[in-house]
Amino acid sequence: MRRPAIACLALVAILAAGCASSPPTGLYLLAALAQPAPAQPFPDSLGIGPVSLPDYLDRLQIVTRGASGEIAVSDTERWAEPLHEGLARVLDENLAALLGTQRIVRFPWPAAAAPDVQVAVEVLRFEAGPDASLRLEARWSVRARGGEFALEPRLTRIEVPAGGGAGERVRAHSEAASRLAREIASALWATLRR
Repeated sequence: MRRPAIACLALVAILAAGCASSPPTGLYLLAALAQPAPAQPFPDSLGIGPVSLPDYLDRLQIVTRGASGEIAVSDTERWAEPLHEGLARVLDENLAALLGTQRIVRFPWPAAAAPDVQVAVEVLRFEAGPDASLRLEARWSVRARGGEFALEPRLTRIEVPAGGGAGERVRAHSEAASRLAREIASALWATLRR
């Protein structure tokens, strides 16, 4: 064998050994939680989105916040889908259950499928901290089809115990998303009673 071929084989062996010793990567999804069904379905079609997150959160790696405000990006715990898409999906699923309707579309929608009511969500914070709590802060607004506010924009702050493991943190993310959906659904029902 020639020396370059031996060097290539040695490099492949080193890389394979490095990969074999790296910790496994866990893939996680946000989950919609069981919601009580209303007696009557919400009468209007609903659009979810846009749902936006800060750049530091909108990545596949799961992010946690340290005591001094530093951000830790995990090498071994990852979202199985982009976080903004996962959050839009679980908001869709939770709101469908809470409003008793399947007349929900996600942003962006075609002009022909424009919903009667649109809920836009801007996430400001959505990560676990050093105190084993997950915090979700989100500004959200509800607009009617014409673009005017059906409800004034609101700020929601939610805190959920998150535990120490990745699975517990992901369950806390799902619980916080569920609570946000309940707050939005409650506000939507209130607009009908005006």
